Amino acid sequence: YEYVRSGKYQLKEKISIIHKMYDGDLTKIRECLKSDDPVLRYWAILSSSALYGNKMKEFKEVYENLTDDKEDAVRIAASEALYRVGDSSEKPIMTLIDVLKNGNVSASIYALDVMEVMGKDALPALPWVKNILLYNMNKSSTYEIRAGSMRLIEKLSGFANSAW
Repeated sequence: YEYVRSGKYQLKEKISIIHKMYDGDLTKIRECLKSDDPVLRYWAILSSSALYGNKMKEFKEVYENLTDDKEDAVRIAASEALYRVGDSSEKPIMTLIDVLKNGNVSASIYALDVMEVMGKDALPALPWVKNILLYNMNKSSTYEIRAGSMRLIEKLSGFANSAW
């Protein structure tokens, strides 16, 4: 909160840039996908994949690179975008599994949501999701992870050959 209010965050400038990207400014999207600022990288991924969907094959290599970003939100958004442009490799799901292993609650919830979108293609994550559920079963502070895990396990179990 204090950092955002300090003026160092440059909130007004970022909002202006984000609006340009969401208005379809491809030059700005390309620029921000390479930005040093993780907030701009994140919004560039969302803008490019939301506006252009799988027509944005030109960004596939950039998305692949961003799955190795130091910021979990960028990695997750890049994994989803990569999946949406038709990447059938293990990279998107393996990146999401790696995020789950990190244990960050907010990032884990986001990763679980993306896995749910992936449907049966998220099956390789099922063992990890089960482990996360068991680990968080008695923790009152992780309700969202438990709920998201249970929902995803139920969905993925319908795709699996046998119930767990």
